[in-house]
Parts: sequence; structure tokens; C-alpha cells
Amino acid sequence: MKKVLKIAGLFFFVVILALALIPVLFKDKLKQLILNEFARQTTATLYYADIDLSAFRSFPDLDLGIDEF
Repeated sequence: MKKVLKIAGLFFFVVILALALIPVLFKDKLKQLILNEFARQTTATLYYADIDLSAFRSFPDLDLGIDEF
């Protein structure tokens, strides 16, 4: 029973760690994806200061914020 609890605890720790690190590690890729998708759907120019992606702010949904849009 203790072994199952350790494995489950480790699994949840890894999932929470991944939810915290993925937005930080893929921030540049996400910025480029936003610019490409915006350019594909419109002819306007998009200016923004920064983006913020969080999995904890509105759990279980992802929260994407665009500053100075």
C-alpha cells in the first residue's frame, strides 16, 4: 500500500511540475504561434508587449493573457 501511495504521489508531483514548467519552457514558441495564426487570419499588424500562460490561475483550463495588446 505504501508503494502505491509513493508512486501516486510522485506521479502527481511530476504532473504539477510539468504544468508549472511548460509555459515557461515554450514561451517563445507560443509567441511565434500566436503571431503566425494572427497573420494567417487577418492582414492587420499585431503589437503586444508580453504573453502569459498559466495552468493554475483558471484550473483546469489554461489561461492566456496578452499584455498591452
